[in-house]
Amino acid sequence: VPADVFAAIKKNATNTNLVSGGNGLENFETAVPFPIPKSGVEVIWNHITRYRGGSVTRLVTQATPQTNGSFSLVYFKDQFVF
Repeated sequence: VPADVFAAIKKNATNTNLVSGGNGLENFETAVPFPIPKSGVEVIWNHITRYRGGSVTRLVTQATPQTNGSFSLVYFKDQFVF
């Protein structure tokens, strides 16, 4: 975990609170809102908001062959931002 994310997790430990009966968070920055969870709801929020590394880009090429030997190429570019 990068240093800035680790610092935010430390801050979350004393500042983050559950709201709306556990359906939301207040005073939450990033990554793990409850580094020392006290309930199952807090564990679930830790999972939902966990650090995932920023983003991922994936390039995929797909070939569709024809019976005459020719083919068509299809290119995909996916980007996932966390």
